[in-house]
Amino acid sequence: MSRRRQLPTQGDPRNRTARIPECALPLLFETGYPEFPYSTAGTGFLMRRSERVYFATANHCIGRGTHKTLVVPAYLPSGDPISLTHVYRGVSPQGQEDSDHVDFGIYAVKCATGATCADRRIEPAEFPSIDTRGLLENDAELLVRGHPEKAPLSRIDYDINALTLQAVECDAVLLGAAESAYCYRIQFSPAYPLPDFNYLSGSPVFAHFTFDGIPQYVLVGILLRASGRERLGRFLSVEIMKPGLDALDGEKARTMAIGEVVHTISPLP
Repeated sequence: MSRRRQLPTQGDPRNRTARIPECALPLLFETGYPEFPYSTAGTGFLMRRSERVYFATANHCIGRGTHKTLVVPAYLPSGDPISLTHVYRGVSPQGQEDSDHVDFGIYAVKCATGATCADRRIEPAEFPSIDTRGLLENDAELLVRGHPEKAPLSRIDYDINALTLQAVECDAVLLGAAESAYCYRIQFSPAYPLPDFNYLSGSPVFAHFTFDGIPQYVLVGILLRASGRERLGRFLSVEIMKPGLDALDGEKARTMAIGEVVHTISPLP
């Protein structure tokens, strides 16, 4: 792995954390079938900017029609389940093959101001106020936390209709910028012997640095895809998410165009 760099975030301490927050959650979708009420298709994560909490994932994990059936398996301190109010998604122009730069979805989370929106096992990652692209130099150390299908303890027990999804942390190193805007290529470490990385899409990606001699982590992206045999992956920078977060703060259903990309904000039932 690469040498540790000093973390250039002397300002707002919320840009960094001394450990990886347990913010990642499996994506569960209501099926409408009592025999097996949920299906799964990837990973998402809670993040916080100022006093607002959001749930983010890769756009391709929440296909057409399924964005309204997503269930976040975490709870408010009161014991109430997390409620999603609006979803923000970007759509590339029809016929455009490269859509990685809009492959993300953000949900607004309804909770009281200042609430953690989680029990003691789950906490939102802090959304960085700095431009994190300045941290993404080649060979930078990264860590991905998610719920891959082939995690050692993940399984489906059809006899009792139980679904167990294990969270894992995978080390990686940055290979450089990809051809798509705001996208980066990574190489996963062989230390964690996953046979494949299916369902790791949508996981949070953290940069690993040192600050005053202490290991620190900064949220830098969303994992879009990864392959098992080559152990290569690609993630999308959190910087492209900032207009979506600004738009969600208004919580109004609308459609807008930013450049060639159509951005939609939809209320949820």
